Amino acid sequence: MRRGLQDRALLDLASSCDARATAQVAADLVPRALADAPAHGAPAWPTDEAAWELARRKLLAIAACH
Repeated sequence: MRRGLQDRALLDLASSCDARATAQVAADLVPRALADAPAHGAPAWPTDEAAWELARRKLLAIAACH
């Protein structure tokens, strides 16, 4: 839960600098979520940590305007 709150805070911070770039990072990482995800098979989002870490670094770079 803590990690999810941190992720949301980073998305909010990055969005306040560049909403379009932040939305693109989120859409690239999770193109379909929750109810839009398939009921069976692989999820629409990556399951390896490298992709998530790359997205985090992109968001940190976007949020650097502060």
